[in-house]
Amino acid sequence: MKFTFLTTWILLSRAVDLYATARFTPDLRQEGNPLVTLGGLSWTPLMIIVTCLVAYTIYALYISTFQEYKILPSEKGLNFGDFFAYIHLGEKNHWTSVMYKLPKDKIRWTHLIGYLLPSAFAFTGVVTTLMWILINFMPDFYTSYYKLNAVYLIILLGTIGIWTKYYLGLYRKYKLSE
Repeated sequence: MKFTFLTTWILLSRAVDLYATARFTPDLRQEGNPLVTLGGLSWTPLMIIVTCLVAYTIYALYISTFQEYKILPSEKGLNFGDFFAYIHLGEKNHWTSVMYKLPKDKIRWTHLIGYLLPSAFAFTGVVTTLMWILINFMPDFYTSYYKLNAVYLIILLGTIGIWTKYYLGLYRKYKLSE
């Protein structure tokens, strides 16, 4: 159920975003996607990258949903920072190590990404779909209220909140198993 719902929502919200972007800014001059605003991408490379990212996200979601994997550490007594690093890397480490290290175990990485990317895509889909509805049905919204940095901030803070809830839930489960 979770897999079907998230996959459907991700695909639907990306389709709405594609349609609205093509309709509102066919030349991408007003597009807010950082791949366009910072990377300067045109439609073709943008579509290739987004399609590959969405496909990998759905693949990782499938793996993390339907294949069992023991992501929690067996070592007891880890503080949250060490636990956070273990969840990412599969070994005890300082929490800052997740900023410059990747896990050696590709299965661990896929299971982790299978939660993190779909939740980020799903939340981004909510924000961008609401944004496009407001732009489409309230003409004054774009000129009076729309601020790209505010959209980025909402997406960033919302995603961090969702991910924090995920990590705290895993940590709570880990502590209960001690």
